[in-house]
Amino acid sequence: MLQNNLCHDRWYNIDRTVGITRLLTGIIYSVLSFFWTGGASIFLLLLVGYSSLWCLLHQNNQAKPTVISYVFLIFDLILLAGLGFASPHNFITRFGMLYILGLIFYLFRFGQPLALIWLVGSILQIVSVGLYLMSMDCLYHMSLIPVLIISYLFIGKVLADEERVKQQLQNLSETDQLTGLANFRGLQARLEWCASHEAGKGDSLSLIILDIDNFKKYNDTYGHEQGNRLLKELAEYLMSFMGSGVFMARYGGEEFIVLLPGVNQDTAKQTADRLVSGIAAHSFNHGPVTISAGIASTTSGSREEVFQLIEKADQALYRAKRNGKNQAVLYTEETEE
Repeated sequence: MLQNNLCHDRWYNIDRTVGITRLLTGIIYSVLSFFWTGGASIFLLLLVGYSSLWCLLHQNNQAKPTVISYVFLIFDLILLAGLGFASPHNFITRFGMLYILGLIFYLFRFGQPLALIWLVGSILQIVSVGLYLMSMDCLYHMSLIPVLIISYLFIGKVLADEERVKQQLQNLSETDQLTGLANFRGLQARLEWCASHEAGKGDSLSLIILDIDNFKKYNDTYGHEQGNRLLKELAEYLMSFMGSGVFMARYGGEEFIVLLPGVNQDTAKQTADRLVSGIAAHSFNHGPVTISAGIASTTSGSREEVFQLIEKADQALYRAKRNGKNQAVLYTEETEE
């Protein structure tokens, strides 16, 4: 949630800064053009109106391009071309920085795909105006091309590195350091994803919660270091048994959760039974270990139902413990009794 709010503020501030900068640029150049030539260029007036529209409509606060992003990109290119060909001599001396400012904005705001379109359009514009004028000023103007290319590559790399580091930090914050599985925060994020992507589809979503039987006694007998080793061994067994494509999390203490999208309750129960028997037969460091499991399923896909899976599976786990442990119990209405 905090990360979303930070991104919201970042995009809002960038959009607002760009809109105000465009607006001030258009007003200043319109005033200067009026005093120099006795009238403001229609393209400068268009820039003022267009920038005002930007301030009003472009506060979408999204990191990814939307339809309006491409619409504004097209208008940016048309406006740049119009400024150049309407007054090429003035454009050479006054508006060269618009290429770089536009490129930097698209790189920061929407990433390399839209920035690449802007880069190509800018280079074509520079070359077109240069071929039209064929003067020494154009040679100076052509020097903007390598600057644009270097800016595109350098800033693009910096932003890619930033995104990579941000992803690494997010992975660390959602990973249990002892077992390498997802932690509670990672589980919450995955359940949110399931709720948003599975809503209304009618597909099954099952959840298995596992708890090591008599883990407190194990810790008291062999020590907490061996208890941690057992947790790591069990996590490794789960990953080997379920495969790398299945989401698993350490729910807390000696509890683990396995999330099974697209799996109905009967198949989930069979999976849990095989887990229980497989772990009981597995040779751990200090002899046999057993687990109890609770299973819950839903087909509604609503956020409430998805997040209730943990509570329901926990009730089924409690029934498994009460029934003698080393077994898996599927949640039913009778489980609550």
